[in-house]
Amino acid sequence: MLQDSRKIDVIRFYQLGKDCIEDAGFLYENKKNQSFSILLIHGIELVLKSYILLKDENIKVEDLKKRPFGHECQKLLDKSKKLGFENIFSKEAVEVLEFLFGYYSNDSIEVRYRTKTGLKLFPPDIFKVLREKVFPTMRFLIGPTK
Repeated sequence: MLQDSRKIDVIRFYQLGKDCIEDAGFLYENKKNQSFSILLIHGIELVLKSYILLKDENIKVEDLKKRPFGHECQKLLDKSKKLGFENIFSKEAVEVLEFLFGYYSNDSIEVRYRTKTGLKLFPPDIFKVLREKVFPTMRFLIGPTK
């Protein structure tokens, strides 16, 4: 069972990440520009950090702020998979994140500074997958809140 302070951190990371993803979805659906990508990647990063905090009691919030994790979403996903992410979340959710991080693999630098040229590719159903497959499962895993 999680200590109260740890559960607060798990909820805080999850809720902020979810809010970032929802705001990114609004920008994507209504503005049709690339600004949504910063919020999307940051939101996914926070949700993955929430999952890691939930599943690995040896990891502290401070550990997630520095190497090997920090903003390195692929490393966060790899750690999440070692903690059973693939067994809990849908295969579709894992595939969408793998695709996304395969393209944006350099510490999220490409997302923040657009160092690559050409069209930025996102799975067309990414927001649907996150809303339907990831959010409800995380809420279930976190459990009731006071």
